[in-house]
Parts: sequence; C-alpha cells; structure tokens
Amino acid sequence: MAHSDATYARDGDARDGMFQSEHFLAWGMALAAIVLGVLGLLRGFGIIGDDETVTSGIGDAANGSVGAISETGSLWDGAVWLLPAISAALLSFALHRNDHHRSSRAATSDADEGMGSTEHAMAWVMALGTIGLGALAILVGFDVFDRGNTQSDGILWALASIGTGVLTNTLHSVRHHQYATDEDYILSVVERRAAGASTRGTIGERGTIER
Repeated sequence: MAHSDATYARDGDARDGMFQSEHFLAWGMALAAIVLGVLGLLRGFGIIGDDETVTSGIGDAANGSVGAISETGSLWDGAVWLLPAISAALLSFALHRNDHHRSSRAATSDADEGMGSTEHAMAWVMALGTIGLGALAILVGFDVFDRGNTQSDGILWALASIGTGVLTNTLHSVRHHQYATDEDYILSVVERRAAGASTRGTIGERGTIER
C-alpha cells in the first residue's frame, strides 16, 4: 500500500519526538543511577549515617546449635540504595537503545509493525513497574511507612525492580521487527517515490491550469 510523503513526514516527526523523549529519560535514569550508587557506597562503607550492628541468628535445627552473624547496619542500608541504582542503570540502557525510532517503517510488514508496537508498549509498562518497585524498595527498606520493615524487606522489592528492568530491556529491543527482505524494501521505495511523483504531478497540473 502506497503512502504519501505527508504521511511519512508525520510518522517521522512522531518517531523523532519519541526518540528525543526516550533519549532525555535515558540521561535522567543514568543520573539517578549515579546518585543512588554514590549514596549506596557512602552509606555501605559507613562514611555517612550512623553505624549500628545488626545481628542475624543462624542455626542447625537438627543438632540444636545456634550461632549469629553480625554485620553493620550500614552495609544493608547501602544495599537498599545500590540495588535500585542497578534498576535505574538498566532503564538508562534500555531507553538509550532507541535507534528503532529513527528507522523507517516503510518496509515493515503489518504483522511485524504490530508486534513491535505491542512489545514497545509492554516495555514502557515494565519500565514504570521498575521505577515503582525501586522507589518502594527504598521506602520500605528504610521503614518510611513505619510498619516495622527492615532492610531485607526493601531488598526483596529491589530485586523485583531489577527483574522488571531486565524485562524492559528485552521488550524494548524491537529493532528486529523493522528488518525487511530486499524485495520488500525495493517495493516500498518504489511505492513511496511513485506516490510522491503522483502528488507533484497533480500540483503541477493545477499550476498549469491556473496560469
């Protein structure tokens, strides 16, 4: 099916807008990852914040032996900051791999275009989930809701955030849906140029009549 130059121009403007938006957000996620990572390292090494000891009981129920592992609370606080930093870095990577918005869809089949659009929409859902889970990890890990949560609770949410971040990268890799065979590509170029020539011919005829 032939497309006019105006249709291609509108489609190109929309794709360029999406490209710029994702590129801007990629930088935002990169900065967030850096900030969270720095906070995690500073807190993890006890450079900032209070240093307290957290004791976890371990034991062998069969033998009745019980022991304990003592770690500084700053270590787990650092993990609560660092794991969401990884999630933010994953989002930055996914959003920065957006060259599919600058590739023409002229030679893409309807099935591939539909699948690509679906995967792209699902990628955005996963991205929002990653941000939400990462924020929840920090809030829960530091017991902001005052529900008696510990750092380990926040770490569980953070791991879930990393999982959705990986899925975001998987679903956002839609470039393979834009490849076409040589025959399809040649046909699309011919159709586009024919449509453009037809439009210019019509305008030229109208100009001749008016003169």
